[in-house]
Amino acid sequence: MIIRDVEQADSREWYRLRAMLWPECDDAQHTEQMEGYYQAADAPGYRVLVADTGRDRKLAGFVEIGIFEDENGGKQKVGWIMGIFADPAYAVSETTMALIESAGEWVRAQSCTELRAKCPATETALAGAYQRSAFRVRETTIEFVKTL
Repeated sequence: MIIRDVEQADSREWYRLRAMLWPECDDAQHTEQMEGYYQAADAPGYRVLVADTGRDRKLAGFVEIGIFEDENGGKQKVGWIMGIFADPAYAVSETTMALIESAGEWVRAQSCTELRAKCPATETALAGAYQRSAFRVRETTIEFVKTL
């Protein structure tokens, strides 16, 4: 498996993986976001990396990473994993770990000293991957909803 930048030729596979991660998004949302990325692919501050299986342009996973101002009022920029997904048909743990490591390398190359990520408490496998990658839990939040 090779971790590399997403390419236009990966669109069908990237879309397939995004649809599994974010099923609530419709076709138009996925297409718009993907086209926006391709149009700004050389712009700093955002990157999509894919796990290429080496077979017929099949992708085992992807990670979308962004660089943002520190939300806690700091002057530094920090990297954020905005989305990460590994296809269950492949070695999920290995793929996820490779994507996280590659995301960290890219963020470090952007002169950031911190990579952050969020995941639902129910995503225990992903939380475990982050912890195995030396992430630490910064805070735990509870989301409340009231039907009106």
